[in-house]
Amino acid sequence: MSNICVFCASSVTKNVYIAEDCAKLAELIAKRMDTLVYGGAFVGLMGLLADIVLKNGGKVIGIMPKSLTSREIAKEGLTESYITESMAERKELLIAKSDAFVILPGGFGTLDELFEVVCLCSLGLCRKPIIILNSQNYYDKLLEFLQYADEQGMLPYHYQNLISVVSKPEEIFNAIANYKLPPVPEWLR
Repeated sequence: MSNICVFCASSVTKNVYIAEDCAKLAELIAKRMDTLVYGGAFVGLMGLLADIVLKNGGKVIGIMPKSLTSREIAKEGLTESYITESMAERKELLIAKSDAFVILPGGFGTLDELFEVVCLCSLGLCRKPIIILNSQNYYDKLLEFLQYADEQGMLPYHYQNLISVVSKPEEIFNAIANYKLPPVPEWLR
């Protein structure tokens, strides 16, 4: 059993297939008896994910900054809930409580969380699997940009050394099991 952190949108997607992939991932987390660690909201893909894990008998840890609880978007009835002082503290706790990270489609917050864990991994400060679920090719343009940044010599590693990319929820847990961390760069040791 693992704590699987899922970064995803607090928005409702217009693409029904992305929502279906989110629901399938939630079912798999519960079936495997893993624990979902997520941002704690009841809205958007985040709410869908938590609802389905709980409905299927799974455990859910929600972590939300105090500033968002006042907007009444915190999900009730979670296995564990944490309120942090800031968004930065929220990310720290999400990272600390997780064994692996799965990135679903999302916006600014999701991208911020993705790049936080990728950056920490590249510096040797977080040594956990990072998996992008490229549902409906949502991240194709981002992956093209990462390829371009690599070609320009701007990344310490080719992004595929830090991030595994899958297209179906059923592929996520194999990707986690087979994830190989790159060595920490010499200049960081």
